[in-house]
Amino acid sequence: MTISSTTRIAGPFTGNGTASAFPFTFKVFAATDLDVIKLTVSTGTESTLVLTTDYTVTLNGDQNSNPGGTVTLTAGALASGFTLTITSDIANLQPTDLTNQGGFYPEVITDSLDRATIQIQQIADIGDRTLKIPISDGTLNMELPTKTERANSFLSFDANGLPSVVTAGSSGAPATITRQVFSGTGSQTAFTLASDPGALGNSAQVYIGGVYQQRSTYTIAGTTLTFSAAPVAGTNNIEFVNFLTSNIGATSADLVTYTPSGTGAVARSAASKFGDVVSVKDFGAVGDGVADDTAAIQAAMQYQQVSGCVLCFGGMENSYKLSTWSPYTATNPIRITGNGATIDGPGLATKFVIVLADVHISNIRFTSFNSLISNTAGQTSSIDSIVFRDNIITNCRNAVYLQTEFEELLLTQNLFESCEGDVIIIGRNVYAEQDYWKRMVISNNVIRDVTDINFDLRGMLVYGSRATIVANVIDGITGDPSYECHGIYTKCRHTTIADNVIASVGTGTTVSGITIKGSGRADTSSPQGFCSIVTSNVIRCNGLTAVGIRVVSDDVLVSMNIVDNPSQTGIECDGPSLERHSVVGNMVYGTSQPSSVGIRQFVAADTSIVTNNAITGFVTSLRVSGDALSGSAVIASNFMDGPISINPGSGVSISKIDIHNNQILNAGGNGIRFDSGNAASANINANDITAVTPVSWAVSAQPLKLNMSNRFSTQTTDASTKTVISFTLAEASVAKMQTNVVASKSDYTANAAYWKRAVFARQTAGTATQTGTTQSVSADIESAGATTWDSQINLVTNDVRFQLFGQAATTINWVSEVELTIS
Repeated sequence: MTISSTTRIAGPFTGNGTASAFPFTFKVFAATDLDVIKLTVSTGTESTLVLTTDYTVTLNGDQNSNPGGTVTLTAGALASGFTLTITSDIANLQPTDLTNQGGFYPEVITDSLDRATIQIQQIADIGDRTLKIPISDGTLNMELPTKTERANSFLSFDANGLPSVVTAGSSGAPATITRQVFSGTGSQTAFTLASDPGALGNSAQVYIGGVYQQRSTYTIAGTTLTFSAAPVAGTNNIEFVNFLTSNIGATSADLVTYTPSGTGAVARSAASKFGDVVSVKDFGAVGDGVADDTAAIQAAMQYQQVSGCVLCFGGMENSYKLSTWSPYTATNPIRITGNGATIDGPGLATKFVIVLADVHISNIRFTSFNSLISNTAGQTSSIDSIVFRDNIITNCRNAVYLQTEFEELLLTQNLFESCEGDVIIIGRNVYAEQDYWKRMVISNNVIRDVTDINFDLRGMLVYGSRATIVANVIDGITGDPSYECHGIYTKCRHTTIADNVIASVGTGTTVSGITIKGSGRADTSSPQGFCSIVTSNVIRCNGLTAVGIRVVSDDVLVSMNIVDNPSQTGIECDGPSLERHSVVGNMVYGTSQPSSVGIRQFVAADTSIVTNNAITGFVTSLRVSGDALSGSAVIASNFMDGPISINPGSGVSISKIDIHNNQILNAGGNGIRFDSGNAASANINANDITAVTPVSWAVSAQPLKLNMSNRFSTQTTDASTKTVISFTLAEASVAKMQTNVVASKSDYTANAAYWKRAVFARQTAGTATQTGTTQSVSADIESAGATTWDSQINLVTNDVRFQLFGQAATTINWVSEVELTIS
């Protein structure tokens, strides 16, 4: 019978407290040919069971056709926590003797060959469980060193991969080995060590009965070794071994390699890996807030410039004191991170870094410096990007001061607190350099409690082009009364200023929350500021800030902002010869401070638009000014509780003004006033005006052409005359007026209706006259109690008047639709 299987092991079988009989399927010749091994799982201890005493064997009748049999434990079922393994242990002998000319059966030969095969399989099984070298290593002499050489040493392999030894304390070998033994009781779990291994406990090994124990089965705390399950009873059967290794490469980390996980990863030396990030503490910095770390940090920064590494200041527990400091000039890219560490500078006269190359500084708390990142005009630089983020800056002056050219800037999530002077300064006021500073994002910063004397003061001063200034909070900018003071001040083309919150900017000759300034498109005398958007900002003026938003440049859109309680003007679009301002959808609130104006719009050579704004609480809700150039204005769909003043100035002409669909609620004053200058053409239509004097103009301010159709609401309480419209007809002009009036007593017990029209003319150097008489388009309609009421269109000298006549001690509500054309 052939042996067709190489398997000589059955199991291991796991005890379950039920099974006691365990099969095997390999050929043996007798029960004594078996080895049965029992393993205690909790301790890793193996024991060889004894035939008859511990188990019996039932062999299959024909070991050739049906090899194997069954092992049955005499003590009954194998309990949980134990395993059983069955193998063969046939002695390496040849008991068959074939005599010369003697008779023998073929089975005798077969059994002898089977025995030899089984012996070979047993040896092969042992070989499979031993250390081997790969066949590709070729022929090597793997003989171990002699016992004398091996004594008290550690097995290692030399440069050729051959067995060698290293002695304790040599490089790469344990310098000290601590060994303790304990005797298990079967119930004790905690054992006391001779000394606390500390961190070195990580290199400890524990054995029970000579079997290595996994780290998950015990813990080491101080001098206490605690097992999760009590070791079995035995004499000195518990061994604790602790290895203290010597330094590997005491002078260089190049002796150790590091390979990250992941496809394509390559090995690098530990020195190279550590060099990616360098700490200032590597150069002797202490970081306790007391020791002077000046020399150490200067050395670290010099190394960073040479190596190109990231320089780290540790974490927020570190505070580095600089008693003196020479501004560090970064001619190579610099990257510094602090993880919240503090750098305490020597005072407000010292700059931290002079930036002449790319820079990335983050997560540092700075205090007591004059400019953290800075450069000045004329310095040679090559800067692609500047990143300054997540820093906290206190008690510093001109924290960011950049005047040399760069390609892009990210200034975000910084806190500037209790600082002096302009906090952020980008660029300078030179037209030829206005494209030096571009692609800027200044976002999510907080600037608070900033002061200065003897200088203009701004939270942000930005020149250049293509800037986004968004989601910043500026709260508390207090300037010198003799100088200007602004929250955000730009001379920067193609700029968006959005979603900022600005509060408590005050004290100065000119004070604003936001100022957009710059020369017009054709002006090359200074940096330009056209094509900018100011949107969705909240400006809390507290009665301190004179102007909420100030625009002094071409082509600026001011939309959806909230301006609260300015001392002078909510939104001001100002400046000679500047064009195309749009003020749309803003909410402007005042507290009726003297001479205050909600929106002031300066009309120059092109169209200005003011629409869909809500303006309340100002002496004048909207003022339209101008200069010697002709321009036009559209004022539409606004809500306001004060008058509109058309006031370009004496002798100044606005080519066209269109005022329509506005709601003006100013019961105690004027609605629309033409105070000075004149308009070549004015359309005043579909406005809803509640005012004492809905529309008026001085003789010098009469529009040359006027088309007006509006609804006026007013009230009389006595028999006096209420003048709704009164104007002096200019020379060389004709006026046509038509009125449609509905009046009712406050309790609606009497009411009336009047519909009248009249035409007036005035020649050059002549006196105004009425053409014909005032006509009633239809007969007056008057109820009982309303017969003394009246509406009239009349001429007094050169003054054309539309008047209402009330009744003594009677409150009458008048609604008038007035059409007026002047040509």
